Amino acid sequence: MVGRICIVSAGALAMIAGGCGTSSSAQRSQNQPYQPAERIVQYDGVEGMYRSGNLFMSNQPNQDTLRRFAHSGGEVVINMNQHELQDIGFSESQSVNALGMRYVYMPLIQPDITPAMVDKFDQVLQETSGRVLVHGLEHSEAAALWSAWLIQEKGFDPQLALVLGGSAGLTSEPLVDSVRSFSPSTFASVQTDQ
Repeated sequence: MVGRICIVSAGALAMIAGGCGTSSSAQRSQNQPYQPAERIVQYDGVEGMYRSGNLFMSNQPNQDTLRRFAHSGGEVVINMNQHELQDIGFSESQSVNALGMRYVYMPLIQPDITPAMVDKFDQVLQETSGRVLVHGLEHSEAAALWSAWLIQEKGFDPQLALVLGGSAGLTSEPLVDSVRSFSPSTFASVQTDQ
């Protein structure tokens, strides 16, 4: 039952996001992280990386993955690991900076995605026109941040945002519960011309 709901909702969103507007607006919408995530089976050492527009979500990347990401237009790497200097065999911040990308450390204190994290994520996305890689130790962390951002900053219905998060590997119940605490009526900003 849940699987069918996810497929229908994700498909409906893809039709809405991809089927409206001119060809130039359709091209822009393809780069925006609003569509269901596409699973990239293998991306230089990271199995099951997910992509929506210019947003890539994964578990911990290795140096080869970071290098390939930089060479394919990557501009920013966001690390959500709680312990930035965990034993991964290299300094991620130094590797990212040496590759000419921006490194952002935004630790997730399990299991809560906070409005402040979403604000910081939104700021990074607004300042960047190229590809952004956000990762934690698991896919669920990046997918949860993306889902909360869709609700808080873009006004998405929470259920639809969770469906989209599920398309990017959001499976952790504590993180799903954290995303459920977001509400577009509480956080989404409405801009009006005055």
